[in-house]
Amino acid sequence: MEGWSEDELLFLLGNDSDEFNRWEAGQRLSKTLIASLVEKCAQGEELELGEKYITAMRSVVCDANLDKSFAAAALSIPSENEIAELLPGLADPAVINTVRSFIRKSLAAALQPELETVVQANSEAKYSNEYASRAKRSLKNAALGYLATLKTPAVVTELTARFRAADNMTDQTACLAALVEMDCPERLEAVEAFYQQWKDDPLVMNKWLGLQAMSNLQGNVATVQSLLQHPAFDIKNPNKVYSLVGGFCNGSPVNFHASDGSGYKLLGDVVLQVDQFNPQVASRMVGFFTRWKKYEEGRQTLMKEQLKRILDTKGLSENTFEIVSKSI
Repeated sequence: MEGWSEDELLFLLGNDSDEFNRWEAGQRLSKTLIASLVEKCAQGEELELGEKYITAMRSVVCDANLDKSFAAAALSIPSENEIAELLPGLADPAVINTVRSFIRKSLAAALQPELETVVQANSEAKYSNEYASRAKRSLKNAALGYLATLKTPAVVTELTARFRAADNMTDQTACLAALVEMDCPERLEAVEAFYQQWKDDPLVMNKWLGLQAMSNLQGNVATVQSLLQHPAFDIKNPNKVYSLVGGFCNGSPVNFHASDGSGYKLLGDVVLQVDQFNPQVASRMVGFFTRWKKYEEGRQTLMKEQLKRILDTKGLSENTFEIVSKSI
């Protein structure tokens, strides 16, 4: 699809009989749109989502003949980390977060009736592990994820009810993932209810830690810091470190790259602590700093400060020393 015009890609997204072509067209359109909006946002210009793009996405939502798993995938847009990589210049995580959030919320507002129909049409009374049921859950939860961006009382009520009634982990975690993005009492209630239900299952607790860590709520650094002291977390357990700290660094770029450097300091503290007893894990975690050259100058400076702090620490392991020294 190299060299195809925007109108041609829009037509493919809305009409091609090959589902992969529709997905590929959608991804290319999203990337082009995002790059344009990032530039406008950085310059302080008003953001606008073209009606043609909305119409094409509506065709995906409303096409009952599409495979539901495909439709769920076609509704996705690149992650914030993917966006940072595709941009030709230096990335500003705050701008990227603003743009991606704008696209998702704008689509949700424009397609709200259609998305609500999708949720109802793909809600099943009883859990099944058959492909058709799994596909329905994927599409339903994708639609719920979009509706959650509206953060209306009705959406919060719906997510809370579905969280409580869920008879499978997929639906329960999908509702929790949506709720942890909202600054409301229902978020805290769902987080605690999930913990009480699954606190004796270490693997599920890893998921619980990760979902909270990946939240884009403003100030989520403080949440992650508190979870470092939670009984569900054990800094000597690599999988828990990857779930909580790795989930934070990779899943919530807007908070990891907080302009005050608090996210970087959190990672630096963890790396230095873990390096004392598990250099392999520490060296893997410090890798989140090694892409510092991709970001704007202010964040470059803050990331390099943490790298130098780590490098200057006495008794640093060879594993971590090698990665840090090469990075700076």
